[in-house]
Amino acid sequence: MSEPKKPFPDPLVRDRLFPEAAQIFEFAPVGLAEALTDGIVAVDTNVLLVPYTTGQASLEQIRRTYERLTTEGRLRIPGQVAREFAENRAEKLKIIFQQLSRKRDTTLFARSEYPLLEGIPAYAEMAKREGEISEALSHYRKLIADLLDVIEAWHWDDPVSQMYRILFASSSVVDPQIDREELLTQLKYRQEHRVPPGYKDAQNEHSGVGDLLTWKTLLSIGEAEKRHLIFVSGDEKSDWRYQSEGKALYPRFELLDEYRRASAGKSLLIVSFAELLQQFGAPAPVVAEVKQEEVVSSLSRPSPKMPSYLGEKVERAVVAWLSARYPNSQVEWGQRRSPDIILRTGNLAEGYEVKYISEPRSLVRRMREMVQSIGETSRSLQIPINLVLVAPLHVWGSISIRLAAIRPDIKRLIYSGPKIVVGVFNQRGQFEDRYTFGSGELPPN
Repeated sequence: MSEPKKPFPDPLVRDRLFPEAAQIFEFAPVGLAEALTDGIVAVDTNVLLVPYTTGQASLEQIRRTYERLTTEGRLRIPGQVAREFAENRAEKLKIIFQQLSRKRDTTLFARSEYPLLEGIPAYAEMAKREGEISEALSHYRKLIADLLDVIEAWHWDDPVSQMYRILFASSSVVDPQIDREELLTQLKYRQEHRVPPGYKDAQNEHSGVGDLLTWKTLLSIGEAEKRHLIFVSGDEKSDWRYQSEGKALYPRFELLDEYRRASAGKSLLIVSFAELLQQFGAPAPVVAEVKQEEVVSSLSRPSPKMPSYLGEKVERAVVAWLSARYPNSQVEWGQRRSPDIILRTGNLAEGYEVKYISEPRSLVRRMREMVQSIGETSRSLQIPINLVLVAPLHVWGSISIRLAAIRPDIKRLIYSGPKIVVGVFNQRGQFEDRYTFGSGELPPN
């Protein structure tokens, strides 16, 4: 029997959410096509960050879309979004620099030295080809170094920042004056009563105030302009949209009703960046690329992190292991989201969630909970997510014995589920993989 829900401090919260009960039945929101004819388009932080991970064709289509919206005077950027962009832009550039640096440093090639084979024509030909490969790799690493010099020389004049500087006039940024005390009072009430948006971020370092500030700005736009508003966002948390089977459906009705009241009867729509570009005639490959980047780059729900410095060292060790194991892939880490690590290979992406296990007790139950949690995130982001379990070296013996004992349980757990990599955090601060469940490498009986 489930425990009773904790009562709201205000038992009449529904009256505040829906003060005009008749409008619940009477109001009919317009569709996207109608709203786009003359509606306002506001963008979220995650949308502004998407161009940092798209190709040139997508960047050009994004530029055209913003140019059209600004020319028509329909683009709005909430002040909070601009501030969050300033904070997160550097992270995107750091990731690019990190990936190129590791690609340069991990692209190694060892020349063969077998004196016994000297004089054999095949060995001579092989040595010649190795020389060519070594020379090509040296040139390759030099080109990467040149790229790193270019990135290092950027002073907020990277291609995306330059595009925004040209296109985003100050009139596009909406930054209403906010009464600090009133805002914090509203934030407390909304979080206590789970009023959208923002209560899902109540535990982050800013107490979830970012979403509320953005929302208050959207309401001020509706109040001032009395127009339909299309909010372009990759945020699919359930305090913005209803969720079902890991898929975001439609905006929360509380949001629709609050915007209706503020805008004198106008509609609020929430769409992805890919959907907006599609409506503006972007080619299918561009839409597909942006959709994929939104999935991976979305500033989605933060994942619970290990609070100690050890947690960061463990994740860093797994990042180094992945970089060495997949030298031609890009490894993204440190963006404080779930999954902890993103591995990109071409147009494909998969996640890795890192968990530290220090004892064998209740291992099956804990693994089941972890698999269920990353399964929900995987369905939401539409990418496969694997689980990496890291144990300290001094308890590996007992962990290994327990893994062998629960082999049947693990086989059932990973059926149509994630890959589970189990390894140790050694004395040199490195991650060593010992078993990979899901690819036939199970521990012995």
